[in-house]
Amino acid sequence: MLAGIWNPNLWFDECYTVGLLRRPFTEMVRAAAADVHPLLYYLMLRGWAALCGESLVALRLFSALPVLLLALCGERAVEREFGLRTGRYFALVTLLLPAAMRYGSQLRMYSWAMLFVGMAALSAWRAHRSGSPRDFAALAVFALLAGYTHYFALLAVGVIELMLLLSLRRRRRGRRAFFVAAAVQVIFYLPGLVLFFGQAMQVAKGYWITISYPLILFDSLAVFFWDGVNTGHFLLRAGLGVLAGAGTLALALRRRGAARRALLVVGLVLAAALLISTVRPIYISRYLVPMAGLVSFALARGLAAVKRRELRAAALCTVALLGLGSAVYLRAVEQDPQNGEVERTLRALTGEEDVILSGSLRPSGQLSLMLPDRRQFFYHPEDWNMTYYAAFEPQTTCITSLDKIRQERVCVVDDPGSDLASTLAGRGYSRMERYEVYHPYSGETFIISILEKMEYNMKETGGTDSVSNLGL
Repeated sequence: MLAGIWNPNLWFDECYTVGLLRRPFTEMVRAAAADVHPLLYYLMLRGWAALCGESLVALRLFSALPVLLLALCGERAVEREFGLRTGRYFALVTLLLPAAMRYGSQLRMYSWAMLFVGMAALSAWRAHRSGSPRDFAALAVFALLAGYTHYFALLAVGVIELMLLLSLRRRRRGRRAFFVAAAVQVIFYLPGLVLFFGQAMQVAKGYWITISYPLILFDSLAVFFWDGVNTGHFLLRAGLGVLAGAGTLALALRRRGAARRALLVVGLVLAAALLISTVRPIYISRYLVPMAGLVSFALARGLAAVKRRELRAAALCTVALLGLGSAVYLRAVEQDPQNGEVERTLRALTGEEDVILSGSLRPSGQLSLMLPDRRQFFYHPEDWNMTYYAAFEPQTTCITSLDKIRQERVCVVDDPGSDLASTLAGRGYSRMERYEVYHPYSGETFIISILEKMEYNMKETGGTDSVSNLGL
């Protein structure tokens, strides 16, 4: 994880984070509010950057911090409630968990959501045991932090608190403190609800998530134990998912109580997400990462219950091998020289006077940071979320009409889902060159085309009709 903070590459969501950070504060808040996530992470990162700078190393370190805090603070809390062995296994598994390694160095909110959900769950267990108003107050604080960090973290703490309420139904002790804490949370989360409904209305105009069954089920099981974004082959992802899920359940079910409840929270959140997604897709596997601390706890509790040393050693070795294997894989992807090929190709093909035009936001967002010295345009005729695109200004300008593109030579960057180059070819341009460049870190394929106007081609070739030699 700490090795990942020196990673110089960015994928689209990280580019969005950096783009927001570079905007004036009010513009950052306005653009972030048009996104599909709450604002707390961006505000926290803004404060961190003011103290530590905006270098990628400093920003990535901010994502590693909550994983370290969860491992250290969580160990003490788990140890007090469940014993020394469980506490130490919890710290070890948390640091080795591939999801923590991957998202503990990314410029996104997942690691902070992981910390807040984990501490909310521990606070809920303590409140269940003690009935103390102090523990309910801690639960309220961590639940609010989780809800303002990621909506799936909000869903997770909602499930946790529902389970806590059900556990209190036959007891008088703690019920009053629970309802007081719940009322406080509702009051302080009202701004978050306003933001949520505003984002939901905005997103309804055009949402990008698609769900593929049964692959989403396997990825959901494997996301904690391997990189679910670029793993590749279906059978490999399915195998990892089944093995990871079965192994975790086998260990956790050795103990009743807290370990089972931790996994039940994850299962209920996944079930709710998939159920809602039958109406409108809202779920991708990494949205479970805020619950990674619950998986770490279930594994730690299960490991502590294994009495035979050989079995415990085998289970620990498996966790360690998954962690180290994932770390090696991630470092290889981050250090792949191919990651720089997109920028090298575009700089070789274009000059500062040329225009780079993209018909897809994902490559356009990455290019805005790769090539800040080039004029760039993102063509989006539907224009459903102009405020969101402000994160990539002024490097990239969003346009809704191609009439503004009048240059004689244009560089078009598509992805496999867009074909703006063909659209321009129907408007008097000819394709001169075409390249497909893969970016390993993001898993994106950039389709780069150089197009020139027909009359410009003829002038450059002395008036000869050279359409047959244009590579069309």
